[in-house]
Amino acid sequence: MSRDDIRFDVEKLCEKRFVPAVSVQCPRSVTVYRVRPKGGWGDALPCSQADSERWDAAARTCLDSLSRALEDLYRAHGGRKCTVDLRAGSRSWRVLAPPFPWPGWRKRMAKRSEQAQRAFAAAVQRAEEEYRPVREEIARRLAEHRAEQEARELARRKEAERRRSVLHTVAAQRVWLFTVAEAGSPVFVHRADVPAALALPDSPAESSPEGGLTARRLEEHLLRLARDSDGPVEIRWDRAAQAEVERECRAQDVAVSFSEWWRAVARGAWKSTRRGPQPSLSAPFRSSRASRASGSSRGGGVGGSGSGTYIDTSSGSAGGFDGSGGFGGFSGFGGFGGY
Repeated sequence: MSRDDIRFDVEKLCEKRFVPAVSVQCPRSVTVYRVRPKGGWGDALPCSQADSERWDAAARTCLDSLSRALEDLYRAHGGRKCTVDLRAGSRSWRVLAPPFPWPGWRKRMAKRSEQAQRAFAAAVQRAEEEYRPVREEIARRLAEHRAEQEARELARRKEAERRRSVLHTVAAQRVWLFTVAEAGSPVFVHRADVPAALALPDSPAESSPEGGLTARRLEEHLLRLARDSDGPVEIRWDRAAQAEVERECRAQDVAVSFSEWWRAVARGAWKSTRRGPQPSLSAPFRSSRASRASGSSRGGGVGGSGSGTYIDTSSGSAGGFDGSGGFGGFSGFGGFGGY
């Protein structure tokens, strides 16, 4: 459904023979609603087939009547051949030559134009009166439909904001712990408030602070361990800890899996696996950088430093908590000040 303002352009049609009359308010345009094919340009308006056909017929009748009125206006100004089709947006006519300057020609031309404008205004008014109920009906239905859409969108945004708040609350808890038996070995991740379901190393080479970490700080430590390793590092997530995250979210009416929750709160690049989220680094591991750095100095040039740069490839917009209801794109609770 599209709202079209159809201009008459009476001055262009009648050229110099058109003399604006003070006593007549000559119509300049008309507004109609066109029924467009599904998927076409305009506003989508749910309606029955009967309503659609009735609205389309009313618009066609109105535009056809106005097309005839414009042709009559042209002929009343002394023209002969003129074809107007407002439905198709086309018109053709011969340019009217100025009248021969006989004595009193200006007065006669003004009177003739005034009479033609008066007849044209009456024809437009009749067509408008016939079409007005349909136009008002469509305008009302469109306003109601837009109001419903806006209400749904507002509710969706409120729900998305509530979900973000729940995820923030769960992720901000300082309950996460990790332990590493030795460099390059799997990293065990569990929660301080839940008995671990996996066997933890007896004498770890590195572990998290006893007070626990937030999800953000945990991620920073895990990515550091992955970057500093000579090869891929496996993150072993405690199943009891994962279940507790899902339970806490579910208790606040947010159904989300642990992997979805982690993707929403993590800022780095992670991939979902059957073992839980694993780091997906976009730069090579330390050993690969070192080998390239040593090889680059063979030709006598300056060798590479081997420092490396790590790029966060997460876009923060792939369908997640942006108001669309997904999980994949929430980028670090930036609106909550971080944690």
